[in-house]
Amino acid sequence: MPIVLEGVRIAPIDGAWLAIDRVGDAVPLAFLDDDVRLHVLAHTGPHRVTMFGEWEAGRLWPITVATTEGLVRL
Repeated sequence: MPIVLEGVRIAPIDGAWLAIDRVGDAVPLAFLDDDVRLHVLAHTGPHRVTMFGEWEAGRLWPITVATTEGLVRL
């Protein structure tokens, strides 16, 4: 199912990668490999972003991130 998360920051916590909103609610992220994780962090850093992805099996598979510099395909 397609999903959009607005105002989230990406953070590794206790071995899991999460998209965390402003109130602290978190969604687990799924990545194909470490290169994708690093690509996400390189474009988001500690900043809040809008993330587009597919919700499957209780996790979000990121597809695109909207940053202040534009859209970044993952």
